[in-house]
Amino acid sequence: MTILDETTHYDARPGAEGGVGRAPSSQPTAAAGRGSAAGRLSGLIDPTPVAVALLAVQLAVFAVRWLGATPASLGNAALETALIVATLAAGGAQLLAGIFGYLRGDKYVSHVAAVVGLWLFGLYFLTSNEAMEPASVGWYNIFLAVLLVIIMVPSVIKRMYAFICAFSSISAVLVLSGLGFLSLQSAEDAEGAADLSTAAGLLSASAWFAFIGAASLLWILAKTLYAESGVLGFGGSEDD
Repeated sequence: MTILDETTHYDARPGAEGGVGRAPSSQPTAAAGRGSAAGRLSGLIDPTPVAVALLAVQLAVFAVRWLGATPASLGNAALETALIVATLAAGGAQLLAGIFGYLRGDKYVSHVAAVVGLWLFGLYFLTSNEAMEPASVGWYNIFLAVLLVIIMVPSVIKRMYAFICAFSSISAVLVLSGLGFLSLQSAEDAEGAADLSTAAGLLSASAWFAFIGAASLLWILAKTLYAESGVLGFGGSEDD
């Protein structure tokens, strides 16, 4: 079972046929209605696991970059290039998954991947701009967090727990890092000695949630790959 299958073949209608709270939501007649083109595309390899893997890498690099941040280490750019490259790679993979989802007719996965992919591309161009100010990244992340909460609702309804954990963690990363960059901007704009302790604390806290988000995405990736290959007895999806 692929990630696309998990997110499209089940819903959470109480008492629906096929089990309590879980029922097939796409019938053969509905699949046939997608047209011959969609039928031909249904046999294509699903690139969504690649997008999930690269997003997990981007979150892991972000976590390492900001974990244990202190006022003295905020300007340490040792991992900055790696984070920028990981953001670009994850954005490209998400857009690829979004395009594939549109071709397959899967609106939910395609919407999620397209939103995340375009956001990552925007973040890449924003952070690679030498004239970038911390407040720009701060507000950019916070606004995306609002969209991510809206996107998470179907996962909550379908009780896809791994996806809920991933979305929740990434939302926390966006909010905390956004507030951290806004605090950094305020400290830079303040007259006199800048107090960077609040910004450092917020960015360090966001790093922990980034680790949780990366772990959730890696669990989704592993379960999908093992289910497809039959390794360790993973079969279908029960909870996520």
